[in-house]
Amino acid sequence: MTEAVSAIQQSERPVSRLKPVKITVPVDLRRLFGMDTLRNFSLTVNVGFDPKTGDYSLEELCSQISHQLALEAVPQKMAGRIAANVKPQRNVFIRVMPLFIKNVVMRGVYASVGEKKGCLNISNLGPVRLPAEMEKHVARLEFIIGVQYTYPNNCSVISCGGVTCVNMIRSSEEPELERLFFSRLVELGIPVSIESNKKRRS
Repeated sequence: MTEAVSAIQQSERPVSRLKPVKITVPVDLRRLFGMDTLRNFSLTVNVGFDPKTGDYSLEELCSQISHQLALEAVPQKMAGRIAANVKPQRNVFIRVMPLFIKNVVMRGVYASVGEKKGCLNISNLGPVRLPAEMEKHVARLEFIIGVQYTYPNNCSVISCGGVTCVNMIRSSEEPELERLFFSRLVELGIPVSIESNKKRRS
């Protein structure tokens, strides 16, 4: 996906104006901290590379991103970020602030820093095991998220019964990111079947 985003950027602007390609990845804190809760308990990390530093092979990108995830998605760093998020909530001034003002302020903060650190969100639920009684009746599972405030594209992934579904959501009209991404999977010898709200092809 990072390759595809980088290719689109390089086709649209000169090298001097290239920006870092950062993918936002949610981290499941329930698994990280061994907690048993049905609440959505997660934080995100931004991983990627700076195309201004040169060209990278797919293997090099995978190695870089894998190491970045391993460095960021650790209990110590996540606990520090949770503490930083909770601290403002203990501020007396913020606690007495009317809710409608808090909402305006939070929207402003989110617009300025929430999504500007990345260009695309990829949320991966990973492999899901169904009960044996149910498994034979399920061909596949799909996991779909909506587009976010400033991201034009979002991606969600889930696997079940040997089938991985990658759902691409976009607010733009052009399917260039999807075309590049799935074409690359085909080049790598991965069987791909594509469905959309327009047509289906394999």
